[in-house]
Amino acid sequence: MTVKADLAPIALEAELRDFFIRVGTEKDARLLLWYAGHGHTSSEEGYLVPADAPASAAGPDFLFKALSLRRFGRRC
Repeated sequence: MTVKADLAPIALEAELRDFFIRVGTEKDARLLLWYAGHGHTSSEEGYLVPADAPASAAGPDFLFKALSLRRFGRRC
């Protein structure tokens, strides 16, 4: 079991990518992601929003920091 806490957005993306590529293909692989923080919905797209992300009105800067749930789901 691996536990990671308080990851910055880039580190979170890297950890998720690593899990899905290295472990996620195994038959008995499991992932528990517990996220305590903010979320945002825009144009039917959901995002996990880290503390250091700018407001959603910031456009590209917001998208750079926020984690798209649609992209997250495509990793599975």
